[in-house]
Amino acid sequence: MLRGAPTPRPNEFIYPSLLKSCSDPRLTSTLHSLLSMSGFHDFAVVRTALVDSFSRFSDTDAAPYPFNEMPQRNVVSWTALLTGYMGTGQRGKPSSCLKKCPIRMFLPGML
Repeated sequence: MLRGAPTPRPNEFIYPSLLKSCSDPRLTSTLHSLLSMSGFHDFAVVRTALVDSFSRFSDTDAAPYPFNEMPQRNVVSWTALLTGYMGTGQRGKPSSCLKKCPIRMFLPGML
């Protein structure tokens, strides 16, 4: 780093990398709190990373919260939630979740 250069500020693309590197579910929860206070919680890429991080630790109770708060979901966010449910062996939740999912999101050329 150059002396006298301004310190770079975190942005919405730093936090998904931090969440991906978490090795402890408590750290994910701490980052979730930090994101809520800092305002970065409103970015879809950050919320999707939260869903993925909670899912990796089999916390399928916490994973839907950032997902449900998304104003607009995309195929990546849906996939993160569904993969989390499937990874924990919860067969009923993905089925009910898929019923709510706009299928055109997954099959854009098919409809």
